[in-house]
Amino acid sequence: MASDEIVLFDIPSKAPVESWSLNPWKTRLLLNYKGLHYRTEWLNYPQVKPRLEGHVAPHAPGTHIAPYTIPTIRLPDGTYIADSRAIADTISVLHPSPPLQIDSPQLEWLMANYGRLMTPFRGVYLPLVPRRLLADESVAYWYESKARVAGKSVADVERDEGGDVAFAAVEPSMKEATAMLKENPAGPFFGGEQVGYVDFFWAAFLLFVRRIGEDVWEKLLACCGGDGRVHAELLEAVKPWSERSTY
Repeated sequence: MASDEIVLFDIPSKAPVESWSLNPWKTRLLLNYKGLHYRTEWLNYPQVKPRLEGHVAPHAPGTHIAPYTIPTIRLPDGTYIADSRAIADTISVLHPSPPLQIDSPQLEWLMANYGRLMTPFRGVYLPLVPRRLLADESVAYWYESKARVAGKSVADVERDEGGDVAFAAVEPSMKEATAMLKENPAGPFFGGEQVGYVDFFWAAFLLFVRRIGEDVWEKLLACCGGDGRVHAELLEAVKPWSERSTY
């Protein structure tokens, strides 16, 4: 490993392999923005615990879906750091340039209200991720782990909560996020012309949705009260840092 190389652990998609998962996208966007030298080590879901155990402390019970999660990074000195927010805090200290504001009222709101968006949206993404995105090695793990968290099978989640039901349920949260993104007319970022970590946090979700499929993306934008363009404009604005997604 090169002396300045960071390793980003990410979940691979079906071939051709590309980043898709929203939490790793937060870290990937950050590393790309900072211009840091890194490589991706792809881990299918069953490989995550065996690879990371012993290198990073497990998450406290009840705080994450599993004891070991992606994203995790390995710093050049061999230190492992898990969780996208912990990674952001560390990288901002170790690499202050170019500057990037980490905390903001918008980020605080998004983090506090994320469950209001992701829980109803599970009727869409839980069944579609294994069908459209996951490598074969991760599919069984996905179905088992998501059923355990949901308290019912992914098929039952799709039947009970999917389709138009899901999009109607996410509409209030999407309208609130849209209004917040429009607050600064200078745009396209939450802070106007200056990108911040909140933009990477939200863009990661948008990239995830778009990777699921253009059909899902268009339906999500239709939930924004006629202003879905601001989310498309944000994705366009972060393109310099989202184009690297395969290595």
